[in-house]
Amino acid sequence: MDVLNDQIHGYGKNPLHEDLSDSDISENQEYATKLSNLNKNRRKRKGYTFDDWCLVYSDDLWYLWNIISEYKTCGVLDTLDFPSFCDMCYKNSSQT
Repeated sequence: MDVLNDQIHGYGKNPLHEDLSDSDISENQEYATKLSNLNKNRRKRKGYTFDDWCLVYSDDLWYLWNIISEYKTCGVLDTLDFPSFCDMCYKNSSQT
């Protein structure tokens, strides 16, 4: 569940959770927690796939996207939509 949006209604609903029921969202959060715990205990961390990485960091990406969208002054992000922004972040991250 998106706690910040429940308290402050500043941003729209995360599009990665748009078509999901509350039980699906909670299952995804449990899966993301298991992935994070599994990867945390490894000496050499295994890189996430794009789908798993977006699942783990979806709320953080959504808030970052909204903050950047509010304060952007250059035209670089005008050509990006949220899924392509997630792809750009994934490609430029450590993916762990």
